[in-house]
Amino acid sequence: MSPANYPPLDRPPPTDSPQVQAWIQEVAQSGVTIPNIAATVAGGCPANAAAAADSSRCWWTCGGCTRETDVTTCPNQYQWGLTYDDGPAAYTPDLLAYLSQVNLLATMFVVGSRVISFPSLLQQEYLAGHQIGVHTWSHYPLTSLTNEQIIAEFGWTKKVIYDVLGVTPTTMRPPYGDIECVFSLFT
Repeated sequence: MSPANYPPLDRPPPTDSPQVQAWIQEVAQSGVTIPNIAATVAGGCPANAAAAADSSRCWWTCGGCTRETDVTTCPNQYQWGLTYDDGPAAYTPDLLAYLSQVNLLATMFVVGSRVISFPSLLQQEYLAGHQIGVHTWSHYPLTSLTNEQIIAEFGWTKKVIYDVLGVTPTTMRPPYGDIECVFSLFT
């Protein structure tokens, strides 16, 4: 795996590459309607008062709305899910050792840029039985990005996970919990 085959680390990927243009076309041809919602600016709800007050938007950060398909609670009392975000990273070996010691599995929501930096740690997570999910390429708040940038964030992260593990993730978690709408890039 060569880092030169991927976008720059820790920044939203460009949307003009042939690969991203193909993903954009794939989404367009899927029949999924993606609302054209203006990107927000830094500062959260107070800095985006009009967007926060717009009842036609479903901005989780400012209104807490969810969809039927969102996983928001555990189905039964005493059942719970263990998740970690932002890796793989230098702390991952210690985390994996602890989880093995206490016989627990988790869902690891990984940042594509970190996968480039720590591919063997992603393999260790997966081979230990942990589920792998997408936490975007650059860890930018999703509401601050255009639809095309979001497609690039998900696409590159799914690609690098596949390139390292040979499997495609089917779940995602938005950085900072900041999400307005998610279209079906995980079917």
